[in-house]
Amino acid sequence: MDAALPILLVVEDDRTLRRILCESLSPVCDPLGAGTCAAARAAVKKSRAKFGLLDYNLPDGTGLRLLEDLRGIVPEFRAMLLSGAEPPLPRAGTLPPGLVAALGKPIGLQPLLAAVRRRCCCFLVWASA
Repeated sequence: MDAALPILLVVEDDRTLRRILCESLSPVCDPLGAGTCAAARAAVKKSRAKFGLLDYNLPDGTGLRLLEDLRGIVPEFRAMLLSGAEPPLPRAGTLPPGLVAALGKPIGLQPLLAAVRRRCCCFLVWASA
């Protein structure tokens, strides 16, 4: 991990997509990948990451439940949810605590990176201070 960049937890069970996301996000943050809820909880306990990009459907739970767990470890933890799952993602007016955005799959890499930069970068800079 690069100590000069803020940490962004990337939780995605598809190993290839997780690698692509981590590599693509590395210019603006220090991505920390995890493929399961359990791995994500362990990573946050160790790294104290304060922001994440969470897949909704994970082998051992959902991204929304994981967000609750991560906020129990780091109360200021915030995340964006990425999912192609049904039922529909939460609407903007009803986002649960800590969720700053919900994005549907499929989504192109460039729109996703733009959303992460728009929603996360200010928070990531603040959180790393």
